Amino acid sequence: MVAQMNGRKRLILLLFFLSGATGLVYEVLWSKLLAFVFGNSTSATAAVLAAFMGGLAIGSFLAGHLVSKWKRLIVSYGAIEGAVGIYCMALPWLIKAARPLLSMAYTQDGGAWYFGSLRLLLMLSLLLIPSTLMGMTFPILGEHFARREERSGRFIGLLYGLNCFGAVAGALASSFILIPSLGLLGTTMAAGLLNLAIFASTFYLEDGEKQRAKSKKKSKNADLGQP
Repeated sequence: MVAQMNGRKRLILLLFFLSGATGLVYEVLWSKLLAFVFGNSTSATAAVLAAFMGGLAIGSFLAGHLVSKWKRLIVSYGAIEGAVGIYCMALPWLIKAARPLLSMAYTQDGGAWYFGSLRLLLMLSLLLIPSTLMGMTFPILGEHFARREERSGRFIGLLYGLNCFGAVAGALASSFILIPSLGLLGTTMAAGLLNLAIFASTFYLEDGEKQRAKSKKKSKNADLGQP
């Protein structure tokens, strides 16, 4: 089915594959970064999983209610990918900036429960922003295909499947290739730049959409005998 698609559709599918890859790269990165805050990988992984899955659910819910009102869906998707990239590249420094607050909470009289709860809430608040944005991407592209394709179901299913394969590729690449060779910060920057590249690619897609609309308008006017 992919072989029968035009270049524009293939590019959208490729971008969403890469989007899924970056999402799992970030999840692996966050687990390792938060291990420095929580002191052990189990608590860090639990916090990241809660923020990641919760953010995806929130983002999907929000986009599902808002996307029908949006017109430039590809641009909206690209803007979200760009925002994810910028925020995630800044996240290591945001976590570092939160340490004084955690140190202050540790010295209070609330005890371990108070400190642990504050630490968890602070980390969740930092991670919910990018994960919520990630959750908005699939409803946006699903709506894009639903508006333009008579048999949109197969495209949406393929879109979701490629995103899942991208997630598997991202998890494997981050654990066995990227982090060992680039380190945590280098891998963060690489994933963020990939998000920005996805953002830039959507301008090409938007320009192609405009050209196609102009071509259809000219063809319609020619059929009607209009100049």
